[in-house]
Amino acid sequence: MEGCKFSGGRAKANLILSAGILQRAWTSISELERRRSTTDACPFVVDDTSPNSTTLVFLRHHVSAFIQRDQRRRLPLQTHPHFDFLTTNDNPSVSFNGTFLSVYLSFLQSTDFGDQACPTSTCFILRNNKQLIIVGEEEGGATAALCALWLLKNWSSPSLPLCITFDAPFVGGEELQKAVGTVEQWTAQFWHVTRRRYDWNFFSDSGRYKPFGTYFLISDSGCVCVDDPDSACELLQVKSPSSDGHFLDSDHGRRYFGLKKYGMLRKKLEKTPLSKSRYIEATGFQESLMVDLALQLDSAGIGFNHEEHQRLLQSMKQREVVAHLSHKSAPNASKRLNQVKKQMARLEWYKKECEAKNMTYYDCYKSRSTEKDMDVIKFKNILNNYWREKVEEAEDKPQLPDARMRVKWLFAGVTYKRMVEPLDIADHYRRTGRGDYTARRPRHYELLEKWYEEDDKKNKKEKKKEGKGTSLTDDSCFWAHVEEAALRLNELKKQGRIAGAKSKEDLWNELREFEGYVMKSVDNYELSPEVFLDNSSFMEWWKEYEKELEPGYSSPFVAFMKDTRYVHYK
Repeated sequence: MEGCKFSGGRAKANLILSAGILQRAWTSISELERRRSTTDACPFVVDDTSPNSTTLVFLRHHVSAFIQRDQRRRLPLQTHPHFDFLTTNDNPSVSFNGTFLSVYLSFLQSTDFGDQACPTSTCFILRNNKQLIIVGEEEGGATAALCALWLLKNWSSPSLPLCITFDAPFVGGEELQKAVGTVEQWTAQFWHVTRRRYDWNFFSDSGRYKPFGTYFLISDSGCVCVDDPDSACELLQVKSPSSDGHFLDSDHGRRYFGLKKYGMLRKKLEKTPLSKSRYIEATGFQESLMVDLALQLDSAGIGFNHEEHQRLLQSMKQREVVAHLSHKSAPNASKRLNQVKKQMARLEWYKKECEAKNMTYYDCYKSRSTEKDMDVIKFKNILNNYWREKVEEAEDKPQLPDARMRVKWLFAGVTYKRMVEPLDIADHYRRTGRGDYTARRPRHYELLEKWYEEDDKKNKKEKKKEGKGTSLTDDSCFWAHVEEAALRLNELKKQGRIAGAKSKEDLWNELREFEGYVMKSVDNYELSPEVFLDNSSFMEWWKEYEKELEPGYSSPFVAFMKDTRYVHYK
């Protein structure tokens, strides 16, 4: 295992601790729990005193009182449409701890938090330039986690909210664990701070519920971050008495530890540098991985003499080895993307060579008259295979643009769609000579287009008119519309001679719809100037279409073409 890049959980934990974020979160909880009356109806408080962040605190006493009052202590796992965005084809149902789901839904109904349109609502106010941190302890922490999950879909600020819980029970089943785990960024947005405790059922309800996110385990020996949910489960289940010699098996015991002990332990750890943490005798360990994992166990309060030490050590080692081998065998995503971009560069060069011949690359490829035209088939197939695979991977992630595909890949995918789909359209009409491309359009193109439009809508991007055409036509189906217009024009010329043909009126209506479509694209500078090259199939269609126009007929499109204003469209 020489050179294995294992988790480094101790270093990460100390880095987080030294940043002071956990301290501020705990201070907000402690002060607000102490000041807030249990008779207050609202279960949360907004702390906006920090210049860099806004803290949303869910109060444990209020959530606990709600559960006791409405007798919701032991509700079964449940699903809800609010969280359907977490589902995928492989993970079609995501269930939650029914108790805390009920609490959170009641909270949404009884407060203004869910009213995103109202400028005075809490959710609207939280949408400022500050980082939002959602915190809570125990039952309050569980509700905070559900709030953070809900905001994954209902949040428009650039940075996602950070959720920090203290000794919070698990809020979902295995499906929720899988859903969050598929998006690396989401895992990093949930920090669960806890100390191993005797009452494992408080966390998992006899194993029905599973952890997700990053666990920050603390003990008298130190602290460690655990990203792997299976390892977190194992470590939390290890029974050990508290440092005071009694088990934390009652609500009073948990609360006493929370208010009195956690703050003291945090201060102690902050004053203990990583280099001065407890030394573990590494004699007998042949691998650096084993030493690191042993130190992580010690930081979690499971020392070398603990009866579970060797079992946990071997179990964690096996997971690290599997993860390392999987990472090592998986292709580097950025490297693969760069290789794909080389194929795109070859197509861009081909496009320029075609334009130098006063032809579009669409028409050159469709005619297949040179060896270079044939070479394009290979480039196209490489790109299609890559992006079909990427889209399939993205479909297995929750139903949000940010979750499915990172912006870097999404924009690369849209550029690919605009460059390559015209080639697939050329293949279709060259092979069949018939229409129906849009009805048979490959699914990965449709999804790339859909996700890009969702990203546009979410980020409220406005298309800017730059006064010039684009390098690639925005609508990658443009040439399919040209081919359909050519077929309609041919039907119009052969009116009465084709069995089952459309009426003359219907054909003219479709052709005039095409006129409007082209003119709108021109006005918005969404067409590539190559469309108006003399030898393009679009210009060939126009020459034939102009002959069929009735005397005196005019339209914005016809005037644009007859006045040759397209020569200035650059």
